[in-house]
Amino acid sequence: MKKLFALLLALVMLLALTACGETPAEEPAAEAPAEGTSAEPAAPADALKVGISMPTKSLERWNRDGTYLKEQFEAAGYEVLLTYSDNDAVQQNNDIANMIADGVSVLIITAIDSDSLSQTLAEAEEKGIQVIAYDRLINNAKIAYYVSFDNYTVGVLQAEYVIKALDLENAGDKVYNIEFTAGDPADTNAAYFFNGAVDTLKPYLDAGTLNVVSGQTTFEQVATPSWSTENALNRFQNILASYYADGTVLDVALCSNDSTALGVAQAITSDYAGTNQPIVTGQDGDIANLKNIVDGVQTMTVYKNVADEAGVTLVVATELLAGNTPDASTCAKFAAEAAFDTESYDNGLGKVPSFLLVPYSIDKDNLDLLIATGLYVMGEDGYLAQADSPAPAPAAAPAEPAPDAAPLKVGISMPTKSLERWNRDGTYLKEQFEAAGYEVLLTYSDNDAVQQNNDIANMIADGVSVLIITAIDSDSLSQTLAEAEEKGIQVIAYDRLINNAKIAYYVSFDNYTVGVLQAEYVIKALDLENAGDKVYNIEFTAGDPADTNAAYFFNGAVDTLKPYLDAGTLNVVSGQTTFEQVATPSWSTENALNRFQNILASYYADGTVLDVALCSNDSTALGVAQAITSDYAGTNQPIVTGQDGDIANLKNIVDGVQTMTVYKNVADEAGVTLVVATELLAGNTPDASTCAKFAAEAAFDTESYDNGLGKVPSFLLVPYSIDKDNLDLLIATGLYVMGEDGYLAAP
Repeated sequence: MKKLFALLLALVMLLALTACGETPAEEPAAEAPAEGTSAEPAAPADALKVGISMPTKSLERWNRDGTYLKEQFEAAGYEVLLTYSDNDAVQQNNDIANMIADGVSVLIITAIDSDSLSQTLAEAEEKGIQVIAYDRLINNAKIAYYVSFDNYTVGVLQAEYVIKALDLENAGDKVYNIEFTAGDPADTNAAYFFNGAVDTLKPYLDAGTLNVVSGQTTFEQVATPSWSTENALNRFQNILASYYADGTVLDVALCSNDSTALGVAQAITSDYAGTNQPIVTGQDGDIANLKNIVDGVQTMTVYKNVADEAGVTLVVATELLAGNTPDASTCAKFAAEAAFDTESYDNGLGKVPSFLLVPYSIDKDNLDLLIATGLYVMGEDGYLAQADSPAPAPAAAPAEPAPDAAPLKVGISMPTKSLERWNRDGTYLKEQFEAAGYEVLLTYSDNDAVQQNNDIANMIADGVSVLIITAIDSDSLSQTLAEAEEKGIQVIAYDRLINNAKIAYYVSFDNYTVGVLQAEYVIKALDLENAGDKVYNIEFTAGDPADTNAAYFFNGAVDTLKPYLDAGTLNVVSGQTTFEQVATPSWSTENALNRFQNILASYYADGTVLDVALCSNDSTALGVAQAITSDYAGTNQPIVTGQDGDIANLKNIVDGVQTMTVYKNVADEAGVTLVVATELLAGNTPDASTCAKFAAEAAFDTESYDNGLGKVPSFLLVPYSIDKDNLDLLIATGLYVMGEDGYLAAP
């Protein structure tokens, strides 16, 4: 899978896309919006109207897009007019005309027929309405921007999957039969999907390794009007009856999307005379198709995270309405990886500047990638389903301050820059709040509780409206925060609970579960349930006693391992089993290194085997792994756990020096915090219903966390385990990329 992502990234580069953050080689020929200032996007003062035109409700894909777009724009303070036009181009023109008459400021359109909208959109141009072509290019009309996925790459990914599955590079004289099913001729994307696949398979088609028995090889021959499942079913039944009824083997049915794959798979199930299960490709990640993948009826799909596409569209629209000109630098404001392209898409009036997101392949072996997006959950029946709260928090702004008012100030207090984790959190929080139109004061306090109190006091004096604090010492802030309470400043405890102070909300991960995941990994890796008389030696390294989370991590692990500790299956040779004995002040790598060197010298120098070093986080795991490498007398590689997904530790996981980490997507945590803070500042009371506005799965909890003054309402996100076998889950977040050296890096 790592190779697949490396190939994908290389392909994107070869397509001559302008990389995010770089200046494009030349300005797009299509007229761009007027140049504005570099000010952050501003939400409307009087609820500007946004018109969203989707093709149909008959395909799951467009229901999802419409929902994500509507919820994100409404959360950003816009009034949204959303229409579905029943795959009727005339109806879509009428719907758009009505939205123009209703005074929308921007139109977001997925065209039913890419050539049918020019006259209606000429009226939009006359009225100064910005138009964003969403997912499908619109021809012969003035389009401000095109937001989509790299559609050619969709076909490439489908073809590459076939090449690998059939091992075509080593096929020799073997011949495999393939049939193509493409999309709607009225959809400009359909040809990109088809061409990406056919171009990639061309060497094998030319060599005769792949054979199209029906002879239907052109786009026109294999197209499916309206992407209709029924049309695809009927056509493929005819193909099977005409060319495969005698038992001729069909090896591959390459379908451009999931709705066509649904029909083709149905035809194969009911009408195919062969005994093999052909490879069936798709695209979109529709629920019915994911069920088919689990059942083996469909083989793969190309997934395009349409929540990310909606988020990018929101940022682009907000920038346009603020008078700015989105370009390569705008990519820094996106939650997802995207490239700025000024060359690839010409709509007949000139090159259309485009933001292109990255798709990826899904099959039964990596369905976890979908769960990692937060948009799917695994049901009790073993099939994926839509998450209960699928719509993500907006990537730009939930409800920004009015542009004519001075921006509200948000104070963010992070513990230190010495740990990679807090640099990431500080960056994500600052960028998301600034993109939402707030002025941000961000401080790092060098792990000095006195300094943190001073930093917070200065932000209070500077007039912040909300404080977001990760406490260095959870018991040291009560006096300073009493002053914040007097001034009506809302306080959100971020990632660490703050004791004996009035806290509006606590936003974190389910910290007890972090320890549970580490322990469960150990149980499975050592097969402790079937250990019999075997005894395994384990040592614990916990976190900072001043961090309230540290005890949750430790207790989650120890409670889960307790049956094996009590039975003697797990043995702590050092005897250090209490939190106080194994704690690591300041989560310091050096402290963890020194302590573990002492443990190895005192208890393992004679060759006693160490099987597990259970470390609560990555900074301590770094020190423990270093001690094992330099001082451990044994010949085995102990299991080493961690938490956070720090780059150095991910390298150690690839190298086998660390075994696993528990990953907490801190960009999601920052997004949840933005929504909660914005709701508070709007005078609302965030509760369980607020979870529907989050990008990630989170639970509302009013019972688990008491800070000494009472129970603190909390939003708790879900962590998950990472080891060398599922590093792709991190790439799927868009926050990591695979480097040429085989190690993960920040994008």
